Amino acid sequence: MQTRPFRVLTIDGGGMRGLYSVALLRSLLKLFDKSELDLGERFDLICGTSTGAIIGAGLAAGVTLEKMQELFEVAGPKIFPAPIPSGFKLIPWVFRHLRRPSGDQNALRDALKEVLGERTFGELWDTRQIALCITSTDLASCSPRVFKTPHDSGRTLDRDLTLLSACVASAAAPIVFPVAKDKSPQNDKVEWSMADGGLWANNPVLVGVIAALEMVDIDQPIEIVSVGTCLPPGGQVVSKANAGRGLADWLFGIKALDTSLDVSAAGAHNTASFIVKALSKRGTSITLHRLPQGRLAGEQAALVGLDQSSRDSINVLYQCADTDSRLAHKEHLDSATSGGTVLGKILLEV
Repeated sequence: MQTRPFRVLTIDGGGMRGLYSVALLRSLLKLFDKSELDLGERFDLICGTSTGAIIGAGLAAGVTLEKMQELFEVAGPKIFPAPIPSGFKLIPWVFRHLRRPSGDQNALRDALKEVLGERTFGELWDTRQIALCITSTDLASCSPRVFKTPHDSGRTLDRDLTLLSACVASAAAPIVFPVAKDKSPQNDKVEWSMADGGLWANNPVLVGVIAALEMVDIDQPIEIVSVGTCLPPGGQVVSKANAGRGLADWLFGIKALDTSLDVSAAGAHNTASFIVKALSKRGTSITLHRLPQGRLAGEQAALVGLDQSSRDSINVLYQCADTDSRLAHKEHLDSATSGGTVLGKILLEV
């Protein structure tokens, strides 16, 4: 009898670009005629970073994609009231935010409380039996942090931690949000200082690979679906004349942060692909499926960013999600003779 595969869903970080990820998954459910499907239940493990942590926690908890989409649309402009401008408008923006971030973390907390409530990692695992891993960065120790459900009986430190607190900690992007401060679930006399998980794992696929290898039964196949947050324009033109970039050229650190997050996501996927190939050669059945993403171009690129929440920006994200969902659906149909894509098989399974 064939063993059921262990299934993993990973979702990248990207701020408002997370709306693209939600819309992409929702469009795919419609294309596969599975609009009413509880998508989280189709996976044994969900990993997310920043906005991906919010989406992943929602799916693990059984929140509908429609509700998650509403969160981004309605709360997005409140969470990002002062998006980073371009051109001459950047200078006054920088001076206004020399001592304070541009985003509203309280608005983020309020929005998350509406969809996640006060549910803890322990309660999630007890009621849904879906493992969840959320990345963050511990500034006190300058080290990576992964919040986990108690799916491993030897690692239960986060059992009493709320999903809300973990998501705020995972999404605390420098410049955009303040450092996330909260009481440690292990000691209420200790207060943590957390920043965005994207600083080290904007694409949490490697977290997913490692966690899955720890959880699977011997000889159990692993299937991983990796979801991005809409690709930015490809490449930068750097001549000798403009290679000596200063603060203004890097938009006072903002462009460097964006570049770091996007390169981190691509690097994690490439590394995971090599690991998957190496493990496959050694007899471990593991498949990695990164959903296709078209690159932004022209006017679209100027409207999409980590904190861009205008109506035009939202429309671009929806357009990109619609296009890429059709690409992913076509990819499944084109590979039907060999069984179709991993996500397609997961969605169509009875």
